Amino acid sequence: MHSMIKSAGCFITEQLKIRLKAACTETKLQLGTIHGRTLVDSAMVKDLIVTDVNGQNPVELPRAYTRQEIPAEIERISTPETVSRVEHLKEIASEIPAYDPELEVVLLIGSNCPSAMVPLSVVPNQGNGPFAMWLKHGWTVSGPLHLTTEPLTTE
Repeated sequence: MHSMIKSAGCFITEQLKIRLKAACTETKLQLGTIHGRTLVDSAMVKDLIVTDVNGQNPVELPRAYTRQEIPAEIERISTPETVSRVEHLKEIASEIPAYDPELEVVLLIGSNCPSAMVPLSVVPNQGNGPFAMWLKHGWTVSGPLHLTTEPLTTE
């Protein structure tokens, strides 16, 4: 797990639904953003279980909805290099997976799945800097990483 994108619901891509051969129910989904609400075609998928990259720590997802894509800003994905530049997060930098440009974002776990979002450990922020949480599936970093060429220090 890298950076946290907030959502009330769980979403998977249409492509992942097909790869999993997941049973689904066609539905309409009302999506709300800062720009308003939109009604879109979707499918509801039940009975999905996700694990960490080692196949451990299974979590059953509540119903998930399909989308053609799950938008993600590549520059907001935490990497060992960006996390190591933040003094108080250096200790976890080696536990952040390297960014793999070949991987696609195909799953978004929303706040309606609290069992996946329970913090097991926290590295608190310092000042206005980022903080990190260890969840069942790995570390997630929230807050500004200030991508610069010089290491950040907290004073």
